Amino acid sequence: ASLIQGGVNGMGFDSLENAALISTGEEDHVVMMLSPDYGSTALRLYVGIKGFQTNGQSCGACAGDENLLARNGLAFGSWWYLEGDLPSSGSLTGSFGTNIGAAITYSKHEDVDTNPNNPTQVIMGNENFGVFLFDYNLSFQNGRFDA
Repeated sequence: ASLIQGGVNGMGFDSLENAALISTGEEDHVVMMLSPDYGSTALRLYVGIKGFQTNGQSCGACAGDENLLARNGLAFGSWWYLEGDLPSSGSLTGSFGTNIGAAITYSKHEDVDTNPNNPTQVIMGNENFGVFLFDYNLSFQNGRFDA
């Protein structure tokens, strides 16, 4: 259970507009960028470990309908917040952290979607500021997300 750092087990409740899957380049994790709606306005990633139940115990292949969330990495994982600011023009390098207080927290985040031609890129619309392209280069080391 100590392999996941930075959050609570599984996806907690919040009002979310939608989610975009991001390619991790490996098969043990699932990563989604979540677009907030009315609840928390923090931009975040959910990083889940496939094959773990909500208590952090491995369920191996997690066969059976009762293990659907664990099998797909949605039962055990953590929140990572996008830190920094949205660029007014050009590009900007950001980072991830576990402190919601440092997260990008503009209102009016709208839909997010994965680029079908490059599954490490996510497009997000913001009603007040325009459209943004996030280009993720995710790294996992020894079973951990390397933020």
